[in-house]
Amino acid sequence: MAIVVGKIQPLKKLRESLERQGITRFNSVGDINLFLMSYDTEKRDIPSAEKSKLDSEIHTLQESIEVDHLLIGPAGVYIIETKNWGAQSVQNLDLRSPVDQIKRSSYALFVSLNSASDVGLAQHHWGRKKVPIRSIIAMTNSMPREEFQHVKVLSISKINAYITYFEPIFSDTEVERLFNHLCRLSNKP
Repeated sequence: MAIVVGKIQPLKKLRESLERQGITRFNSVGDINLFLMSYDTEKRDIPSAEKSKLDSEIHTLQESIEVDHLLIGPAGVYIIETKNWGAQSVQNLDLRSPVDQIKRSSYALFVSLNSASDVGLAQHHWGRKKVPIRSIIAMTNSMPREEFQHVKVLSISKINAYITYFEPIFSDTEVERLFNHLCRLSNKP
C-alpha cells in the first residue's frame, strides 16, 4: 500500500518544470491524459502541420515583398531600393528605415527562391545551389555615412561596379529560369 501526501504539489512542480521548457498546453491531469492518448496521431501529423505553417509563412512573405527594382543576373539576384532623400530625410527618425524594408524583402525572396524545388537550376554534385540575394539601396541624393549589415548603400554612379564585382554562378538558361520562376510568383507574364 502507498500513501500519497500532497497530491497537488507534484502536479505543480511538473507544470512549473514544463513551463520552464516552454510547454504551456497542460493545465490539468486530464490535459496530460488526453495528450498521451493522442500522442501517436499528433506525432504523425507534425510534418504536414509544419509544412502548412511554412507554406502559409512563405505566402505571407511573398505578399509582403515591395521592390523598386529587381535585377537577375549570372551572379545572383539584386534587390534595389531607390531613395532620393536629402540630408534632412536621411537624419529624420520619423521616416521608415529603408534598410529594414529591403532586409524584409530580401529575406522573403531568399526563402522563396531557395525553398522552391521548381526553379530549375542545374545541380552541382555537392548539392543544391543557393540563390544569393544582394540588397542595394541606391541613393540619388544624400547618403548616410554608416554601413549596414546585409545591405549595401551606394550612390547611383557606383551600382554598376558593385554588381559586376561578383563572379557569375548561373548560366544564361538558369538566369532565365529564375526570371520565369519569379514571374510565376508575381503572376505576371
